[in-house]
Amino acid sequence: MRSALLALRAPLAVAGTAAALVLAPTAGAAHAEDGGGPVVRAFAVPATAAPGAGLEVEVTGCASGHGEVRSPAFFSAAELAGRDGAGRSLHGATTAASHARAGGYPLHVVCDGRTHRDAGTVQVAHQEPVSPQRGTGSDGAVTAASADEPLSLSAAQAPMDLVAADQQGPGTPHTVIGLVLAGVAAVAVALRTSRRRREARSRPE
Repeated sequence: MRSALLALRAPLAVAGTAAALVLAPTAGAAHAEDGGGPVVRAFAVPATAAPGAGLEVEVTGCASGHGEVRSPAFFSAAELAGRDGAGRSLHGATTAASHARAGGYPLHVVCDGRTHRDAGTVQVAHQEPVSPQRGTGSDGAVTAASADEPLSLSAAQAPMDLVAADQQGPGTPHTVIGLVLAGVAAVAVALRTSRRRREARSRPE
């Protein structure tokens, strides 16, 4: 009976050893897949970009010297380049998609023969348009920020008032000066006439 039990245990031990040998590589591969190697990280510069704007991408953790970064926020994948070796950073450039909506988007890195999903994020923000401001030029005329924006009646009347003021007659100072000059001329004429009369009387007949 004892010999029968020993005979039964021997095949079971061999089967258990074989199973351990088969499962050991799988467990090791899973460990490397989950966190055995360097962690791949991606960074967008700038971290927030407007649609259609250019941006750069930096990736760390890849052993090879090439790869690419993909994202729904990109117009196209950013091709990475750099030196081989773990710990060295890879760099690439791309453009934010013009149709991208505002919000956060994941960065997926492809290097070393696999895809590292959610290795980073990038933000897309729409720039708000600046409202036009109406101001006054150096000559006092009212200016509009847009040629299509109509001016108000008072704003349109201001340049006309300036032109009308320029086309008006001489002011008070000019009038006074004119009167003085006219008076001086009249006195000179009177003196000349009086002198001629005296000279005519003094001549012998």
